Amino acid sequence: MQNEEKIKIMTKFIQVKAIRKGSKPPIWRRMALSAEVTFAELADVLAVALEFPSVQSYEFEFYNRKERIVSDLSKVSSTYQYQLGVELLAKEWLESEKWFTLKMGENLPEYRVEMEGEVDAQHTTILKQVAPSEDEYWQSKEAVQERLDALKGENAVCADENEKEVEVSDLIDSYGKADLCALAGRLGCELKDDTIPNMRAQLVSLLLSKKVMGEQLLLATKEELDVFDQAMQRGSFIPTPGEWSRLTIFYDLNYIAIFADNTVEVPKEVKLAYEELLKTGYAKFHAEASWLLTCLRVFQVIYLVAPVKILYRMYKEKRHIDSDYPHFEKVLAELPDYLMACRVVKDKVIAKHVLEDGSEKRAEMLQRNVEFYIPTVEEILTYAKDGYPSCEKSYQELFRFYLEDMELGEDRARNLCLHAFHTFVASGKVNDYMEIVNRERIIFRSEEMVKKFTHILEEVSQNTRMFELRGHKPKEVAKKVSLQAPAHAFLSKPQKQQEKKIYPNDPCPCGSGKKFKNCHGKGIV
Repeated sequence: MQNEEKIKIMTKFIQVKAIRKGSKPPIWRRMALSAEVTFAELADVLAVALEFPSVQSYEFEFYNRKERIVSDLSKVSSTYQYQLGVELLAKEWLESEKWFTLKMGENLPEYRVEMEGEVDAQHTTILKQVAPSEDEYWQSKEAVQERLDALKGENAVCADENEKEVEVSDLIDSYGKADLCALAGRLGCELKDDTIPNMRAQLVSLLLSKKVMGEQLLLATKEELDVFDQAMQRGSFIPTPGEWSRLTIFYDLNYIAIFADNTVEVPKEVKLAYEELLKTGYAKFHAEASWLLTCLRVFQVIYLVAPVKILYRMYKEKRHIDSDYPHFEKVLAELPDYLMACRVVKDKVIAKHVLEDGSEKRAEMLQRNVEFYIPTVEEILTYAKDGYPSCEKSYQELFRFYLEDMELGEDRARNLCLHAFHTFVASGKVNDYMEIVNRERIIFRSEEMVKKFTHILEEVSQNTRMFELRGHKPKEVAKKVSLQAPAHAFLSKPQKQQEKKIYPNDPCPCGSGKKFKNCHGKGIV
């Protein structure tokens, strides 16, 4: 099986020595770590190995390269080059660099992690440590090793002995007719029978089919899919908070069960169906198709309508995919319509809400005669992650203002930035956004704060990519942008949709296909 082959390949381990910065005499822990992981996955492992409370944020600083690998691009400086750790493999860095600095959250220890070369190991292992008998941050080596073993399930009981033998039919046994119809709608299917037992049987068959499973898993990121793949090897286990956040999408699809003792398990029939899916070359298709779906989500916002070749230029920005145009066309044709934020009409790609309004011609008329801007991979990924261009400096300033000056908290600050993006991409007007701020009852403590806030908003409005400018920012065009009334009227309906109350189980307005609570509504609802 391909899963087995994958496990056999992922055997390279690197010996590292994590030294707590500022400790005298030095406090350190030597470990064997897998090199075949993303930086996000490495952060999860190091959080357990070094006993951080949780992985709310992380930063890997490679001083010699002047580069930082981070969990969030909304808080960055200009001194270093920054990359997201979600899809970045750690192997090349661990093999080529001698050391890095690890930071996880505020007021927590920082570590200098030294790479000591390849080591013969089969799983993540604590090799040695030097620390006082009483340490406020570390437990015994044995206690940490036990947690590491549980994290990846390397020392778990054999799956056959440890499984609770749950079936997909058990997971939907409590579903009523409304719930069953809602699930079918999410799968892009209609149920042929209206009796509850038959509806349940149909849904089980659909969920385990290659077609539906392959389509639904396109909504999962590579990181989420990797954690799901690992879960299938582990029998029943207790996931870490980081693992659970990445497994939620599979739980909503009834591909994973959670029990009263907080253990989770992937049903055998799901494992078998997934293994059959992998035999079709699904891993390659997932990498290509999920990226294309992400590009379409950004496309629908910054262009509304544009030639297919513009979508192709976005698609081929990402490395390590087959960017041959005929192959791109093939992948595009295989995308299920119900997961796409846009549709292809002849030689053009058009946002669905524009087609529904019959406004595609007006949208093109409002676009200025400039070259289409092609967003970078970083821009596309940050939009997919946060729902707004969190890598843009002005949006980072807005986020920091809400977080530090207004002390609103990260979730609320992020939500207000999300509102700002959808307001400015639609109308470009500060007054429109101030209505939202007033409804949120944001209270400014001084006139100076108001002035600072107004200045930041002006910068945000000038640095938001707009469909009228074919994805360019107002400040990038030669003459000052003056939006006309038709443009505002054109987008008034979508804007109202963005501002209405969104409930946890509603589709996320970003176009991801996920529920709002599992996408940009995390921590908000």
